[in-house]
Formats: sequence, C-alpha cells, structure tokens
Amino acid sequence: MICSFEDMQSDIQELTFDELAPAIVDKVSKKIALVGTKTPEGLYNNYAYLISDQCPWHINFTADGTLRTFSGPMPKQLNDCLDVISTFNQSVLVANRAGFFKQFPVIAVRESLVNALIHFDPSVRKDICVAVRKDRLMITSPGGMVPVTRNQRMGELMKLIGYASLKGNGTSKIRTTYDGTGIAPMLKNGKHQFLTILPSIENETFGPYVKASVIVKCLMNRPGMSVNELSSKTLLTRYELLKMLQELEEKGHLFTLGSGASKMIFLSDPQGRGLLESAS
Repeated sequence: MICSFEDMQSDIQELTFDELAPAIVDKVSKKIALVGTKTPEGLYNNYAYLISDQCPWHINFTADGTLRTFSGPMPKQLNDCLDVISTFNQSVLVANRAGFFKQFPVIAVRESLVNALIHFDPSVRKDICVAVRKDRLMITSPGGMVPVTRNQRMGELMKLIGYASLKGNGTSKIRTTYDGTGIAPMLKNGKHQFLTILPSIENETFGPYVKASVIVKCLMNRPGMSVNELSSKTLLTRYELLKMLQELEEKGHLFTLGSGASKMIFLSDPQGRGLLESAS
C-alpha cells in the first residue's frame, strides 16, 4: 500500500494546536480535526504538521506591491487569506445585471484557494502563492493537479468545515460562477504547479476595446493561434471569442486558415493598426 505524504511521520514531533481551534470552532471541534494525526506507532504524521502551530508551509499573498505571508495551521491561513482578499475584492457593476457584484466571484475565490490547499504537494516544500491584480486574481499551487485528492485528510477537514464537497466538481463550480459574463477562469495544470486565474468581471476591464487589444497582442506575439489557444490566453469564453473574431473578420482585420480544430487565426495587419480604433 502506497503511503501518502500526509500519513508519513512528521520531522517535528513537538507539535501544538492552539491556533487550530479558533479557525474551525464554528464548524467542527478540535478533537474531531485531530483524528488521523498519528502514525500506527503513535507518532505525529505530516497531516498533523500541516494543521499545527508549527506548520512550515505558508500562503504568500501579494497585492499593490505589498507581500503578506500567512503562518500557522493551514486552515487558519486559509481563513486569514480569504479575509485579506475580501478587502481587495471590490463591488462592481456588471452589464445586463441588476445591483453590484464582487470583482472576483466569492465562491470562485474560496473554491480555488481550497482546491490549492487540498491538492498542493507539501513534499516539494514550496508555498501556495496568491496574487491580486487589477484585472485578475492568480493562485499558484505547488505540484501539478492529480486525479485524486492529494491531501485526503486535509480534504476531509475542509469537508467538515463546509469548504469542500470532495465530489470532484470544484473546477466546475469555479467556471459556473462566471456564467453569462463573457469571460472565463483559466485553470492550467503543469508538471510542477497548478495555476488558477480568476479574471475580474468588471465591465471596464473587459470592454470591447480591451477584448480586442488582448486578441491583437496575442496574435502579434504568436500569429496562427487556434481558437482554444486564444481563449486560454485572453480569458474570454469560446462563445465570446468566436463572436468577436467573426466581427473582426467581417471588418477585414483578421483572416483564418484551415478549419475545425486546426483553424489558425492571423491579423491582416501584423501590427494591428486600425483594429483597436474600430473596437473602441
């Protein structure tokens, strides 16, 4: 039987859990959270290390040129990071919708951060990184995404707290929060990390001018991109992107070669002159 990193004996045995209780007290007792924290030999395992006051892993947060490093039990770090993100997550107006909405959908933010926590690879000894920009929020999780929950015990704790369902529908939840906005989050799985990019739903950020400008920039840097590649790079949904590409092609600003999945898109003018003016 393969032993997960969580089940392996912790390098540190002098662990305390004083900061854990306040992070979970409203949802689950500290006693229940500590179930499964020891090896068959009665020693603390790495799951215990992850939820202890001595936890060596961190969530690093950057926004507006400032860096904050959260410490303590990972559930506490999760809550602390969500609290700080909320101070940067402004309420904005969205086209064709009544009322104000958060710039970055709250459910998508929480789901993305929880996904990072239960799927990151603690064995590589690298931190989870969260960065807030004007037009996007990015979460980098060390270790590529795997088909199963990498940190199963942490996942069970997140389920008890009410942050996860463990039904394998986390990424679907993230995408669903962007339905009707014309933009989509990007989930990029690499060999050494998993990157989640949540675009801002603010009108001005992704108005026609900016949508056209990001398409132009992508095609200037790499002529002949496919629709799927452009969708991933621009964070526009495939439907929204196809609609814009059709409009731009009808105006003579770009042309395509090939068909279907092999279709390649090119700018009529490699420098994109005239295209941005027509979109504004």
